[in-house]
Amino acid sequence: MASSITACVNVAFLVVLLLRKNALVVYGTTLLHMGRVCLAALFMGLGLWGVGSIVTLPAIFVTRAVWLTGMVMGGAALYAVLLHAFGVADLPDMLARIRGRLRRRAG
Repeated sequence: MASSITACVNVAFLVVLLLRKNALVVYGTTLLHMGRVCLAALFMGLGLWGVGSIVTLPAIFVTRAVWLTGMVMGGAALYAVLLHAFGVADLPDMLARIRGRLRRRAG
């Protein structure tokens, strides 16, 4: 968590410095796109928080690992669906790319 917060603060400082030096130009469409991505991430976080508050964390290590795997996979799926719903990414195209990468790794 600390690393993520540090990275976000670092990016914010770099953006401010680059904007002051006119080295960074952000167009309206890019801001709209970034806003949609942030909104999808917010809804994904809220969805996972809601599921986590309803489904309690198991006590046994193996079931904890399964629970965590399910939460990560569910969060990824929810994020992909939200990106598609907000018009950021095309869901069939994302699935095709994932299948292609899995085929290449399988050899």
